[in-house]
Amino acid sequence: MMRFKYRARNDRGDTVGGVVRADNILAAEKILRANSLVTVDIFPETNEVFSFLGIRRRISLRDKAVFSNQLSTMISAGLSLPKAVNIIAAQTSNQYLKSIFYNINRDLEEGLNFSSSLAKYPDVFDQLYVNIVRSGESTGNLEMVLARISDKMDSDQSLSSKLMSSLAYPIFIIIALIGVGWLLLVKIVPQIESIFKDANVQLPWATALLISISHFLGSYWWLVIVVILLLVLFGRYYFATKPGQEVYAKIQLSIPGFKKVTSDVYMARFCRTIEMLFESGVPLLEAINTTANVMVNGFYKSSLQRISKEVQKGVSFSVELSKDPLFPPLVSQMLAVGEQTGKSAEVMDKLAKFYEEEAENAIKGVYSLVEPLAIVLVGIGVGILVFAILVPIYQIALIQ
Repeated sequence: MMRFKYRARNDRGDTVGGVVRADNILAAEKILRANSLVTVDIFPETNEVFSFLGIRRRISLRDKAVFSNQLSTMISAGLSLPKAVNIIAAQTSNQYLKSIFYNINRDLEEGLNFSSSLAKYPDVFDQLYVNIVRSGESTGNLEMVLARISDKMDSDQSLSSKLMSSLAYPIFIIIALIGVGWLLLVKIVPQIESIFKDANVQLPWATALLISISHFLGSYWWLVIVVILLLVLFGRYYFATKPGQEVYAKIQLSIPGFKKVTSDVYMARFCRTIEMLFESGVPLLEAINTTANVMVNGFYKSSLQRISKEVQKGVSFSVELSKDPLFPPLVSQMLAVGEQTGKSAEVMDKLAKFYEEEAENAIKGVYSLVEPLAIVLVGIGVGILVFAILVPIYQIALIQ
């Protein structure tokens, strides 16, 4: 059985909280109703360790894209919003996401508007999502904006998947090399070490180093695992802090080869986000601030926040973009044309498509660069191992 945390109202109208055990969220709500409690919020209880590692509550772009697309389709087919959300909730396998959908459905039935209910879950639905949904509600085009959100998320997911695919092969090669090296050091080297001792030959520095590492891993393998886990936990904590985020943002924009990919990906997302907000009728300042808040890289966020302050004073958006080195001249020049012709949304759409293609080409370039580097790294590793093991054996053969 699962444990669910809940907030509910009792007979006196007071809000109470607690934990209930049940097979699923529907059974948990049934238990609460049987105890005269009206559910306000209910979520699967998450282990603190898993929560710290970001496990179990992670909602992917794909999950949100599917939700947006399904909801858009159902609304277009004539279903009411609460009923559509309820149907999607019933079909969702992710228990955390299912609980959010049921809570949203409850909010809708109680009269809360859709965007306000979504805003209660900022870890799942960011400010961009909420603002676009709010604009769709105000214009009566909710199904259209949901479809556009779904398309944008699919595009973001596609770029991320291509980047990860380009790194999958090198990562696999490196992991395989580490695994083979570990096996060699723990199993093979101790067996041939006695041969070297009996032969009484001068060992090369590489062989002596290999034997020392083998002794250390044989005695303190557990310490290596503990250190790796601590480094992972520290890295996750550090990069969640503001200084860590600044360091990570700087790394993204400074690694040779990856700098081009990072810049193109952020430009594609920036242009697509601004285009969606413009198309949805969101005011310029709100569109800039919303885009700044959803930008992951802190440098882009800071630049857009600075630009927003200048635009508020009456300076043209395109003029301020042209002053910032993070934004290529093409963006400010094209946006200037859009501002003059009143077609800023169309211009940003074309720019988004351009930078999405550029990002894909840059990712292919990274793959073509990283793959041979991985092969060279494997070759160096194999060369060191061969030198460390075969040279002493060759010396022994000469002596005999």
